[in-house]
Amino acid sequence: MSGNSQPLKNTEPAARHAPQSSGGEHHSNQGQPDLFFVNALTRNFTGVYVRVGPGLRAAIIASLNNGARLQVIGRPKSGGQGLQWVKVRYHHRTGYARADLLTPQRPQPLSPLYVDQVAQGFVGVYLWAQPSLTAPIEVVIPNGVSVQALTSSAIVADGERWYHAIYHDQAGYVRAKLLRRHRPSSIVTLFVDGFAQGYTGAYLRTRPSGQAAVETLVPDGATIRVTGVVGGDDGKNWSKVVYDGMSGFTHSSVLTQQPPQPFLTLYADARTGGYTGVNLRQKASMAAPIQIVIPNGVRIPALAMTVRNENGDEWYEVAYDGLVGYARGLFLQPQAPASSVELRIDGAAQGFTGVNLRPQPNMQAPVLALIPNETNVRVTEVVQGDDGKNWSRVMYQGMSGYAHSSILDR
Repeated sequence: MSGNSQPLKNTEPAARHAPQSSGGEHHSNQGQPDLFFVNALTRNFTGVYVRVGPGLRAAIIASLNNGARLQVIGRPKSGGQGLQWVKVRYHHRTGYARADLLTPQRPQPLSPLYVDQVAQGFVGVYLWAQPSLTAPIEVVIPNGVSVQALTSSAIVADGERWYHAIYHDQAGYVRAKLLRRHRPSSIVTLFVDGFAQGYTGAYLRTRPSGQAAVETLVPDGATIRVTGVVGGDDGKNWSKVVYDGMSGFTHSSVLTQQPPQPFLTLYADARTGGYTGVNLRQKASMAAPIQIVIPNGVRIPALAMTVRNENGDEWYEVAYDGLVGYARGLFLQPQAPASSVELRIDGAAQGFTGVNLRPQPNMQAPVLALIPNETNVRVTEVVQGDDGKNWSRVMYQGMSGYAHSSILDR
């Protein structure tokens, strides 16, 4: 622990200034003991200990906060370690206090600063040993509590503004942007925005755990009241919330202070291309890696604004199964897909006069019929065959079977 963050106990620095006396009992001209005030902020302490004797090893009989008033009734005396002590009276009790922590003038009170990181989804703020994000962390200061600033203004270091502050007798540094001058409200209203996490909402659970029972799904865009933030079993931060009369916990990462962007509800339908689903890619490009295949018929959220790549193709940014990526607009529909789509047989480009209809999606299955080129057929689904290729399930002249998807065209 650094010298800037020592607790009161056993680590008080040497005295520099002390109440002075000509000897004996310390009295004013009126024959009354002199009044002094506790002012330990300059030594990074929140107050002073009153002890039974002049020394750090003497038993503590009282702890007085900064600004407390007491009477000095004795001249300073040494108590070892270079410290000066004076005999004092406080609430009809007498003892000894360090002389350098007392002053004849009442110290100027500094306004308390409050920790309020509920809206950001954090359980509190760090008290750092030095004004640097690479310095050791002394303690986490919880939301809602106050800290005492040692200076009236912040300092600038390591690219941040910092307050030198005390919390529970520990001195250190807190980033100024994480503190408030007014006591925070006990309830903060936030918005649910699960899209960035690949979700259409947030689960409200009975406990701060991914294994806890789900009370309800709170949809994206809904407002939710947050009363606190706690650490969950998964090591992540969970917000304690109230929604629609229910109280529970949700992941802090899906809550935001701003309303989320509006999104569309679209349906994956790549049957017209002869595919089993729509590829979700990392970027709006056919060359981008595929994250997952979204099966045909699945409903997915997409941001209302589309993206066009260098080829002029239209893409949507969509969320699916906890992932966010891009899907071709060609294979996304605003309505739930029909049970079948009509396609045309076109084997000429591959040198075929048509396509074989088979009872199973593999080349070893017997041929039920040859469907000539230019024939229209109804496609109900697309599956992957034993050969790893896509096969379309089609209806032809009252027969149902499978045809190679590569022979079908719009």
